[in-house]
Amino acid sequence: MKNLILIILTVFAINISAKDFNIMDFSRPDKYGWETFEKREKAVEDLSERQKLLQLYEMEKQDIYGNVIKSLVIPGWGQYHAKNYSKGQIFLGMETVMLLTSYYLYQQSMNKYDRYKQATQIDEINKLYDEAARPYRFAQTFLGAYLAILIYNCYDSVETTNDYNAKVWNRIENKSLKISVTPTGLTLRF
Repeated sequence: MKNLILIILTVFAINISAKDFNIMDFSRPDKYGWETFEKREKAVEDLSERQKLLQLYEMEKQDIYGNVIKSLVIPGWGQYHAKNYSKGQIFLGMETVMLLTSYYLYQQSMNKYDRYKQATQIDEINKLYDEAARPYRFAQTFLGAYLAILIYNCYDSVETTNDYNAKVWNRIENKSLKISVTPTGLTLRF
């Protein structure tokens, strides 16, 4: 019973302190510069056209993370997908050369290492070990260069995709030349 009385008193206190609700104070259509219905209608049309442009953009834009993953799978694929073919070819070529060179030098090192394991004389053992170690170091250097290029390839894939998306937006926006009157003044879209 005490809870019911407390709830009734709370509702009564809220009703006493509440002001009358005025829809004009709440909505104030002139705060957006819509003194007339025509201005409001033009603003609504402009908003509708911008939403159509945004829908076109959303259909044509490319996903940054998707292009990065593509560049990780196949070097330069993200750049190819973003229509920057020369960068894609450069990354594909550089990463392929670095990886194949590293593999070739590693194989040379392993062949010489096998001969080192079979050697029996001290002078021959030292000589074969040095011969095996040198291509191995070069293989590691080329592998490091490959990894550095791969990381830069992923970074460049992000930049290339952003450039592509900016070009898509400019192309979509430039298709429709419109002059419209907005609450802030004249708007000219090319």
